[in-house]
Amino acid sequence: MYKYALIVILEAKPGKEDEVSALLRTARSVQTRECQDSQWFAFRTGTATFGVFHMFPDEKTRDAHLSGDAAGHLFGKWGDLFASPPRIESSEILTA
Repeated sequence: MYKYALIVILEAKPGKEDEVSALLRTARSVQTRECQDSQWFAFRTGTATFGVFHMFPDEKTRDAHLSGDAAGHLFGKWGDLFASPPRIESSEILTA
């Protein structure tokens, strides 16, 4: 059972929305290699607003993920694609 999660909200620069969509699709494969015991969802809530919901079995795995390859994959494109820094919330899953 997953008890911990990260919620990340991303705001694309104008005209970069398709590139952000593509980046999130490729981030999925990087995440799968890095955290095999997790669930990962990318979503879009508006024209330029995207997000990631990522569940983990424990806090240690969640915290380690923030400095791993998948995070680097997203954060490495920051200046090119995103209008503002990400909003990252660590959370606890109460029920599923």
